[in-house]
Amino acid sequence: MLGTFWKDGAEVKRFRGSPEAFARDVPKAAPELKVIRSLNRFETFVTRDAPTLTVFKPTGAGLELSPITHPNDLVAGSPAQFRFLLQGKPAPDLEVTVVPGGARYRDAPGDVTLRTDADGTVSFTFPEAGMYWLGARAKGADDSNVSYVVTLEVLRP
Repeated sequence: MLGTFWKDGAEVKRFRGSPEAFARDVPKAAPELKVIRSLNRFETFVTRDAPTLTVFKPTGAGLELSPITHPNDLVAGSPAQFRFLLQGKPAPDLEVTVVPGGARYRDAPGDVTLRTDADGTVSFTFPEAGMYWLGARAKGADDSNVSYVVTLEVLRP
């Protein structure tokens, strides 16, 4: 997805859309053209029969999850490990936020902020069963904005 803005005289013009639409709809020599690229990944995992890691094969585009602990094997009180990749390579020092579900009615939401190690890995022990939101964002190699979000279900032991 591309977001752009440029000047047309005194007026600021804006565009948001695909690279193909950008090439077609935005003037090639637009004055003060600023292009903001973004790649946002919102994933849901459904397991039928036996869990597999083949669905997590990296594409090399944007920010991706390469789980060490399968998302279907998350159990309260047990450590879980996730590796994040940025453009197909480990994403070190990436800020990852974990938010427990049902936070709307809590006095303290319980957000936890973690950082990935040199290999792009983060470890977390989910304190209780339930739904959790996990998110991260970074700058891509081309200065694009990339993000990753997943909702995880953590089971009782």
